[in-house]
Amino acid sequence: MLFQDHEAMKQQPPLSPKRPRSDSSSENSPKLRDLEDDVARIYRQKQKDTETQRREFEKERLQLLEKLQQVEQTKKSKKLELYQNQEETTKETTKETTKGTTKEVDKFLESCEQWQSKLNKLSVDLTGKAEDLEREEVENVVRDIVTSVEIKMLKRQIPWLNGNKRLRSLKQLMDDRVVELETQLAQKRAVEREKEMELSSLRADQDELLRPSHAVPKEEWDALVSVKEAMTTELLKLNEQLKQQSEQFVRVSEERDGLNQQNHKLQEEVKRLQSEKNKRRKEEIKILYVKFSSSMDDVAEKTMRIKELEQECKDARMQGCKDAKSRTHDLKAEKKDLELQIAQLQQDQSDLLESEYHEKENMSKELAKVQKNMRS
Repeated sequence: MLFQDHEAMKQQPPLSPKRPRSDSSSENSPKLRDLEDDVARIYRQKQKDTETQRREFEKERLQLLEKLQQVEQTKKSKKLELYQNQEETTKETTKETTKGTTKEVDKFLESCEQWQSKLNKLSVDLTGKAEDLEREEVENVVRDIVTSVEIKMLKRQIPWLNGNKRLRSLKQLMDDRVVELETQLAQKRAVEREKEMELSSLRADQDELLRPSHAVPKEEWDALVSVKEAMTTELLKLNEQLKQQSEQFVRVSEERDGLNQQNHKLQEEVKRLQSEKNKRRKEEIKILYVKFSSSMDDVAEKTMRIKELEQECKDARMQGCKDAKSRTHDLKAEKKDLELQIAQLQQDQSDLLESEYHEKENMSKELAKVQKNMRS
């Protein structure tokens, strides 16, 4: 109110002495001059009073700004003390200040508190969103690195698994073949024992028939001789087959020994490959640790950037408290900047989500291909 009165008085034109228009006005000229002098003196006195009031108001405003800074530093407890001090100062200066000045100061304090609460809320929301984005970014980076390492390890294990499958199938076939040959050999030996027993019984019968007490007709004797010859030829054939089976069994045993040696070599090769794979895993883990540490450094840089933004917000609040009108404009501009930063962060988040979605699709396709190759 005082500023408005002062500006209005400045805009008014200075009082100039009126020229006499007639004789009657010339008679009243001393009175008019006295009135003009009184008005000029009153104007100067009013101007001095307004200037003193303006200075006092400026001092009071500076005191209020200092108290506001103390309120920001000491929070709610210091706010109560600030209001008490303000009441004391207002009681001391009630004779010099007007009701309009106190109302403007109260409105200014309320607007400062409202903007301060809005800025605190925006800074808290911004820090929370930034922390969430950083956490999601770190988790996505670590997850992508782990999935890529798993896919590489699966791709490297495919030929080794295929070789083990072929080795197991070949070993199973050789074992089945050995068992089959052993059963055939046992059957041949059983048949040979039966033939030997039958031959021994026939020899016993022949000896018994050759005795003088057992006279056999010539035809029956010839039949028995032919049966004996047939049995001997069959026995020779069985012996030859048995010999062939024994030789085949020996060859199979040699092949089995060769396969066992090859299996031993393959096991040593598998151990060597396993040790190399472990070394590669250790190296990849080291690389992952380096990447993770670099991502954590990025997170630390972002946190430092957030702290700098908070400090800038605090500086902006302190700078805004010095001048109410300029502070309102600056706060609006800062609010727009914060909204733009929030929009940019949301855009970055959407871009990150989209890229993560594409990477997940690519990873799922590669995993499907790897599983298909493993099944085939």
